[in-house]
Amino acid sequence: MKQIIKGIAILISPLVHERIPCKTPNMIAHIEAFHRILEDECMSLYEFQSYAEAYQTVTNYIRYYNETRIHSSLKYMSPHEFINNRHNIKIPSVKV
Repeated sequence: MKQIIKGIAILISPLVHERIPCKTPNMIAHIEAFHRILEDECMSLYEFQSYAEAYQTVTNYIRYYNETRIHSSLKYMSPHEFINNRHNIKIPSVKV
């Protein structure tokens, strides 16, 4: 039953699954950077005794990361704060 429910969630989700070529982590640098931060600031600090303990710790960290932790790329605001104030913030565009 869980597999069916997951399949339904995937069908109605607006997210698109995308594969990248092997050995090209620079194509998803933002994800790689998040994984590094997760490892450095959360995972390496604990020796988990169970999957449930690891799951709860990571869940709490992700909540902290999104709601409290400041990000220099977001003008030293948390993502939550940045989204709530996005209409009042001027971010210069950068030509690439």
